[in-house]
Amino acid sequence: MLCGHLRASTLAELLVVMVVAGIVLVSVLDGLGLFNRVASSMADRIGQSADFRESYHRLEHLVSSADSLTELEGRITAWRGGESAAVLYQRDSLLLALFARQTDTLFSGVISLAALPREDRTGLDSIILQLIRNEGPMRIALPVIVPEYIQAQQTIEQTESGYVYQ
Repeated sequence: MLCGHLRASTLAELLVVMVVAGIVLVSVLDGLGLFNRVASSMADRIGQSADFRESYHRLEHLVSSADSLTELEGRITAWRGGESAAVLYQRDSLLLALFARQTDTLFSGVISLAALPREDRTGLDSIILQLIRNEGPMRIALPVIVPEYIQAQQTIEQTESGYVYQ
């Protein structure tokens, strides 16, 4: 009968295997932690970009849907249908919008909010917003477009101003 020789592991060999397995396990766990941090950072940046786009579109809609805009003491009022639709103002580094007694934050990191008047002083020509983002300073300029019915009314008024009716 043949007896096979089974070689047993020594305590030193077993210790080496456990140390190598521990190093591999720590490396894998560290890699997973790094992956989670990178994924979380990317999710935050994507969320910030989405918030910025949403804020930009809300501001653009507010400006484009207004009949007119006026500025008084650093506050820009958007008028729609003869009533105040919203008031834009800067507080600290935030651009806030006041809608019917409810305040909403549109942007953070705002450096300045300015409005350029039209040459004929009948309203505002554009709104300029300067802010700081992670990528650096940014300037947003939104033109104020007078609605067609107001343009038509102004054209009629200008045309009729030269005529004398009896």
